[in-house]
Amino acid sequence: MPESQPNEPQQPKRRLRILISILYYVPHYTGYTIHVRDVAEALAARGHEVTVLCARHSLDLPRDETINGVRIVRLWAPIRLSRGMIMPLYPLALLAFMRKVDLIFANSPRAVLERDHLALGSETSSDHPPWRFDFAARDQKPPYSRADLHPL
Repeated sequence: MPESQPNEPQQPKRRLRILISILYYVPHYTGYTIHVRDVAEALAARGHEVTVLCARHSLDLPRDETINGVRIVRLWAPIRLSRGMIMPLYPLALLAFMRKVDLIFANSPRAVLERDHLALGSETSSDHPPWRFDFAARDQKPPYSRADLHPL
């Protein structure tokens, strides 16, 4: 059996549907958005279905597009507060995606994240590294391993 090359992404045992929630995403370039983009693209390269839910910070950007295997869904954000943006449809969009995904990698201010997720009756974690998640069924083991998620 031939050995795999060290730089080749390994195929996961189970293809996961992953939602990444973040306020800004590329082409808004910061160190953090670049990090999240790299994680998203690495997970997609491993065979996972990755969707990013973010603000449409410029009307020049499409509402829905796929870049390097990552689906990007940008929500209407009519109000800006400093560097933050208010997305009135975020709770509804998040609820719709939560019903379709296996896990959520949330990247939001903790207070807002906890408020929204408690209101929607679910649990996630914004703690890093990105493979730490809380599960709705605490007695149930996740159907994947840390190696399936860690992109590096």
